[in-house]
Amino acid sequence: MNSKAIVSIIAQAKSGVDYGTHGAICPCCGRRARVHTTKKSEGGIRIRYHKCKNPDCLLQQIGVDIKSVQCDEAA
Repeated sequence: MNSKAIVSIIAQAKSGVDYGTHGAICPCCGRRARVHTTKKSEGGIRIRYHKCKNPDCLLQQIGVDIKSVQCDEAA
């Protein structure tokens, strides 16, 4: 994986992925990520922070949280 791809994956994790009926998916490895923090709803939108469970995943190895934003299908 090149440095541009790594920067893009980290940016996506920090800016937020969709949280749907199946939870949040890690933007790096594609596996479901585990919720570790849930913030109160802001304007009807719930924000969660996740950790990837995959020990081989770059985001898990470097300790980057994955932000998720609840999308309409999970409401």
